Amino acid sequence: MFLHEFQSGSYFQVFDPKEVETKGSKEKEDLYKKLFKINYPLKSSRYFDKEMKGFIYEFLGDSTRIQFPKQGELGLIQQFLVVQVNIDLGFVWTLELDVTDTTKTKRRIVLTDSVKSLENHHFHIKSPIDHVKRGQWLNLCIDVWSFMEAFKGCTFRSIDQIIIGSPCKLRKIYIMKYPIQDSEIDITFTQGFAIVPKQVNFPESFPYSNQLITFRLLNYNEFALSSQIQCLPKSPDKYVYDVKQPIEQKQKIGKYKYSKPEQSIQTKQTQHQQQSQNFKKYDNIGLDDKLQSSMNDEESEPKDNPSYFEEIQQDQDDNEYLEDYLEDLDQKDEEYLKLVYDPKLKCFYDPQTNEYYQLNNQE
Repeated sequence: MFLHEFQSGSYFQVFDPKEVETKGSKEKEDLYKKLFKINYPLKSSRYFDKEMKGFIYEFLGDSTRIQFPKQGELGLIQQFLVVQVNIDLGFVWTLELDVTDTTKTKRRIVLTDSVKSLENHHFHIKSPIDHVKRGQWLNLCIDVWSFMEAFKGCTFRSIDQIIIGSPCKLRKIYIMKYPIQDSEIDITFTQGFAIVPKQVNFPESFPYSNQLITFRLLNYNEFALSSQIQCLPKSPDKYVYDVKQPIEQKQKIGKYKYSKPEQSIQTKQTQHQQQSQNFKKYDNIGLDDKLQSSMNDEESEPKDNPSYFEEIQQDQDDNEYLEDYLEDLDQKDEEYLKLVYDPKLKCFYDPQTNEYYQLNNQE
């Protein structure tokens, strides 16, 4: 019905009781004849409210319903549906939405007081509406796109049918491009929210409130532990609408993205532990006592340890032992080793293999 109409503005009005019986253009008269139907007309009435200064519909009984449209599909493409309604206290109220996804598959969303928890089926869901206010006029804003989360892998396309149950009072129905800010939430930012236009809003002196409901809000208990909820309040009555915050860009180097880790400050105790791990691998016997004694000496002396990769002056006796040892290696395997002498351990260290060597005195 409205699929080929312009709906990309800030709002698009669907229903207004004022234009039901007004004699205007024939196009509007024909439109409202096909726009809705009431199953029990005797239990419904249209009258002028002096306080609101406008026409409203009132539906009585338990089974009275108003359906939009009478035949066919509405074709509303915006995701935020706003219903100006006053729900009576102490009665079961139901709102049904027929939605079509991008695969042209019809789904039904039922918001009702007759269920206490979410009932999820393949083509329809039933969600409780315990948190919807009663006994006052509301701009009830429904995020229809969020309810598509119940149907995995489906994307919202259009709203094709709206059914409102009794008992309640109905004023206007319209769709909006952006959500309405909830009246009970005091937030510092207004990004992502819209103000209700004066053409469809209540009079300024008339008492009313705005309420925003989404799929996760109505099913607060099922999703309270989910990590995808952002700014989740302690009580479900006070809800902040999800607004995607910009993510800080990480440092780019080449083709990879990473965040540079902070350099940790190593204490002397951790340095001793790392050095002790390097001393685990050695082949010769009799170095355990020397390693332990050297570690104890280092703990007692706060001086920095010399680097094992620096060249240190060697004694003449040790140089003679090293030359003899290298000659034996040349005769056997014809391989050369580059060793560094450690004066504290009194042994030689191979930086490539991380092994320690001790020369035995041969008489």
